[in-house]
Amino acid sequence: MRIPGLRLSDLVDVYEDYDPLHDYFLNVETGEVVFTSEFDPSQFAEVKEEIEEGFGETFIRLPRTDSDEGYRDMVEFAESIDSRLLRNRLERALDGRQPFRRFKDVLLDFPNERERWFTFQRACNQGRVRKWLAETDIETDIE
Repeated sequence: MRIPGLRLSDLVDVYEDYDPLHDYFLNVETGEVVFTSEFDPSQFAEVKEEIEEGFGETFIRLPRTDSDEGYRDMVEFAESIDSRLLRNRLERALDGRQPFRRFKDVLLDFPNERERWFTFQRACNQGRVRKWLAETDIETDIE
């Protein structure tokens, strides 16, 4: 199915939202990404009703990343580091408590690698979104 107005960057932004109170749906007729939140359910009551009525036909739930994917990305990124010092620091960060926080804290001391991490992570998520689009038979010319 071809969906007008669909932008990969919007879908990747949604995919990267870790907040469990947020939910996103795609209007397959318009390409609009619809946001709802459990933080203030009354604010989204009308939108949720519209989604429920059209779920599976007009609206489909958009996928979101999970911590397992994020952890695997950090491991893969750490393995790609040429500097033994930085690679060892990242591997130690991943081996302890709060690996996400510790991984990011290590990268604060290495601004170039930190930027490379953000680019790497975004590319991984773009690939997952593209795969989801293919699996759900959504055709688009988005970039």
